[in-house]
Amino acid sequence: MYKEVTGFIGYCRNKIKTNNIRIKALRTQIKEYETIIDIITRTDINNLVLQNYRAKIERCINKIDRYIEENRHHIEMIISVKNIKL
Repeated sequence: MYKEVTGFIGYCRNKIKTNNIRIKALRTQIKEYETIIDIITRTDINNLVLQNYRAKIERCINKIDRYIEENRHHIEMIISVKNIKL
């Protein structure tokens, strides 16, 4: 039983760590897209290109939100398992 519980907690922690890495990468992408948008707005290039990058930023933000929610879920599971284990 103890081995299963520690394995489950380890799985949840690894999942949280992986999600945090993904979140960091997505935030980097957002910064790149914002830089491109800044350049586009200064040069008056096609508005469609600008909308495209704004949509990309929105997709990244949605993914970040999903990963954060998944992290919360895994943290709650770890807390629950630890409380039951006591």
